[in-house]
Amino acid sequence: MHKHARWTSSIALLLLVSLVAVPGLAQDRQPETTQGTSVPTTPGPLAPLRPLVTGGQLLYKTSLDIGDAGFSVYDPVSNAWTALTPYETGAQMAVGGSGQLFAYGYTTGTIDLYDSATDTWSPVIPAPPGATGQYGNLEFTPAGEFLYTEPWGNTLWYTSGGVWNTLALPFNCDAMGDYEMAADQYVIGEAWTTNAHLIDVHTWGITDYYSPVGNGEYARFGVVMSNRYYFEAGGSNIHWFDLGNPAAPPVDSGVNLSSYSSAAADRRNHIVYVASLDGTQLWAYDEATNTAAPLAGGSYGWHSSLALVDTAGGGPTMHIAAIQGTFRVDPYGRAILRADVQVHKEDHTALGTCEVLATITYPGPSGSQSAQRMRYTRWNGWARFYWGSAFGGDWSLCVDNLTKSGYAYAPGDDEVPNCLSW
Repeated sequence: MHKHARWTSSIALLLLVSLVAVPGLAQDRQPETTQGTSVPTTPGPLAPLRPLVTGGQLLYKTSLDIGDAGFSVYDPVSNAWTALTPYETGAQMAVGGSGQLFAYGYTTGTIDLYDSATDTWSPVIPAPPGATGQYGNLEFTPAGEFLYTEPWGNTLWYTSGGVWNTLALPFNCDAMGDYEMAADQYVIGEAWTTNAHLIDVHTWGITDYYSPVGNGEYARFGVVMSNRYYFEAGGSNIHWFDLGNPAAPPVDSGVNLSSYSSAAADRRNHIVYVASLDGTQLWAYDEATNTAAPLAGGSYGWHSSLALVDTAGGGPTMHIAAIQGTFRVDPYGRAILRADVQVHKEDHTALGTCEVLATITYPGPSGSQSAQRMRYTRWNGWARFYWGSAFGGDWSLCVDNLTKSGYAYAPGDDEVPNCLSW
């Protein structure tokens, strides 16, 4: 379980449980269609939302319908929405690892970057050639490249060095999809189904996940978190695929909130924000407790779309998984410390090469002395430190910082204390 006691900004959002079932939407003004095996839509459990670590998080909402330029932001601290300058987009927005918000500008034909300080957009690159800009899904990678898909077609547009390229996929896409930077997992949905496809953006290899849950043409709920792909379509319960087990069918959570909802992941708290089809209702689905809590609803906007920006930790993060050490005596009678530090990504898998900065406190001729050293982790996530002393006394090693391009150190998620003493 993630620990958040050391985060400096936190607030407990304790919301009361509604005693009535969550009302569904009466009618889609352009009814979606479904196919495949139907899933019961019995309302799932509602429960108070556990305390969250907040601060630096903002949830943005748009409508994918052209002609509806509504753009607003939800603050989890105040549980309130604020209307922003209208912006016309027909695609789900993308979030960068440093808290950037990108969108496909329908009227400008550009991929734009949002400036929250001025509530304005600026173009980054032209939109992908041949794309319509309607009901698409835009993503952004740690390498600074864009990915884009649209319903009913099998084209994956991707940039390399800022230049658009195309890849023909063996299936037609829909608007569902997500990219989790920390796990480097890119999943997109398949048209008219809730099948999902995990795409390796380095080799373009594809892993397929098949689902019996039916779908319509404009489903948008697709979230990658904790090595799972969450989805909802056509009023189904929230389901998820285990991305580590492609042969397994999707798991039915039993939680039912809305029909053709939209979603965005708060990976710091392991929460999925879910907005109703028209954007007027909002919930927080807690994967840890498999419950959902109602939040303040937003303004009307058909085919709502959500994007969570987390400037304090919404991008890929890393943390300390283990610290261990042993001593030996060398031929000169000195005590030699061999200390190992293991670093994990937020999904608890090894994080390749990163810098580990640590302070070693050791016995010296006149008492304790300290030295700061930096080492690199190996492929398995372990970094090794050596230090020797001919004097007796107490030892300790404290990790001061972890550094890797595109990642943030999240000490609140450390699985062990950052110091070990001997």
